[in-house]
Amino acid sequence: MADYIFITCPDTAQPVKTGFRAERGADLSNLKNLKLRNCPACGREHDWNGAMGFWIEHTADHSFWAGVQRIWAGPRRRAP
Repeated sequence: MADYIFITCPDTAQPVKTGFRAERGADLSNLKNLKLRNCPACGREHDWNGAMGFWIEHTADHSFWAGVQRIWAGPRRRAP
């Protein structure tokens, strides 16, 4: 079964799902010039490629609700 590919958010250093799936250990070198829009860790857009991708052993920690909790626990933005 294919598992989600993660990258590390360059702003927060947290692992985030890319939305792509592949078999563990698959060659990801054909994934090039991709964008992660609205990063769940920081809200920004990131460029990424297969060399940056990895799999996480236990993805339960990266469920939708765990992501929401990380966002709420993140730095507060001040209104202008």
